Amino acid sequence: MRAKSILLLALLALGPTMAQAQAPNPTESVRAALNSNEIERQRAALVLLPELGLRGERAWEATKAVTDFLNKSQDEENKALALVAIGKLTPSSEVSSNVLQKFLSDPSLKVRRAAGAMLTELLAGLARDFGKPLIITSGNPGSVSALAGSAGSSIWMKKWLAATVKEEPGWARFNDDTQILLPYCAIALTDQDDEIKQSGAEGIRIIARAIADVLPDPNSGNAESRVVDPFESKVKWLLLQPCFESLNSAAPLLSQGISSANAVTRSRSVRAAEAILQARALALATRQYPPEDFAELTTVNYPVDALKPAAMSVLPAVATRLSDESTELQLAAIESLEHQQSAALPYLKQILDASTHEDLFVRWVATRTLGRLLSFASPRQVPAIVSAIAVRLGDSDLDVRGAALTAIAKAGSNGRPATRALLDIAVKDDPNQRVQAIRTLPSIDAEREATLIALGGILAAAPDNVQRAALSYLASLGAAARPTVNQIRPLLLDDDADVRKEAARAILAIE
Repeated sequence: MRAKSILLLALLALGPTMAQAQAPNPTESVRAALNSNEIERQRAALVLLPELGLRGERAWEATKAVTDFLNKSQDEENKALALVAIGKLTPSSEVSSNVLQKFLSDPSLKVRRAAGAMLTELLAGLARDFGKPLIITSGNPGSVSALAGSAGSSIWMKKWLAATVKEEPGWARFNDDTQILLPYCAIALTDQDDEIKQSGAEGIRIIARAIADVLPDPNSGNAESRVVDPFESKVKWLLLQPCFESLNSAAPLLSQGISSANAVTRSRSVRAAEAILQARALALATRQYPPEDFAELTTVNYPVDALKPAAMSVLPAVATRLSDESTELQLAAIESLEHQQSAALPYLKQILDASTHEDLFVRWVATRTLGRLLSFASPRQVPAIVSAIAVRLGDSDLDVRGAALTAIAKAGSNGRPATRALLDIAVKDDPNQRVQAIRTLPSIDAEREATLIALGGILAAAPDNVQRAALSYLASLGAAARPTVNQIRPLLLDDDADVRKEAARAILAIE
């Protein structure tokens, strides 16, 4: 209701021409208001302009009118309103660049903040326009090398897309505009004002998120999205090379926001870093889809891990947030590290500490991360990881225990010290987790004597699914499980037919 009132007042302030529904071109009324000497009328026009929904030529005309006004206005408030209006009109990157270059370094804090807001709005509009473009595999592979960033890429890209899916604005504008606008995010992050820093961080997050959204994700929960066309994946990966380069250049400045004393700035910056790290993981996975031969697509030898420079530049600063006073930031930091493979190993101590955090979500993600790190850890690091996971096998939260069960299974025989923690779950926990714990015992080559005692003891009084899991495990041990035969024999007469069958198989395997 309040917003409608403001718009109505703005309409009235612009005068009768704008208020009439029959006005053929509202930009003329805006231009007239801006050229007047009435500050209130000018402000009304600037407030109303973004709400008109102008597109195409009229949006261009309005942008021209506002930029002309901006360059001659001396009123600080009007400059700020004009910058916000330009951002919402989403003009070309060349026009935007000229404005940002001048006003992102303006002496006025209000004006610089408005320029930061304009930058964020421009990048948000760019990401919305980009969407999730579809690449048709009948495109001309011979043009892909040019599309990926060599000379004339913009022209080739427009022709190629027009000939395939008619998405001329998509890839071309996204590539070109990110190359022009992302450097201003880096400039914003160097400002002394936290609100402007936040604009720079948010701009980087928007672009990294847009890249992640367009890359195929085989791990998605949507069954259809897991069907990935290899050619489409490679072409998308190639077409995004200019964007990867832009992110690699802008990302190092995020460390200034991540280390800020302002909690909001730290949060926005960590979220931006998290988006970069997610985009990196998807880009790396996308590049590795078969076929590996790129000879027909490009002669340029692009790095397989195209966003590695960006990721490596933000990881140290992100890791420091594992000890942040904000639990939200600690969670964002550990989520950022989870999929970074060996790159997260330098921060193992912080991750181990996070696995004991009072917040169950932080513990949960930290435990998952430790499980992923087992494949990359050195022999000296493995015992500490296994010990930390074993502690979480006794966690009070069901999900954390589940993550620990999944994690310890990746340790192989190195996980044997966790035998007793697994057996504690096997004998008295949630029935499904009891089964999972028993099935994990072979993975870690569990301590034999303790395992036989514990499993033999639960055969007489356990849910059917737990009994079956225990019998199957004992059968796999063969003669080594002979001490449990007396506990198994009564189950040959069990009420459950499946338990009777498993008991028979176990005795035959053992004897």
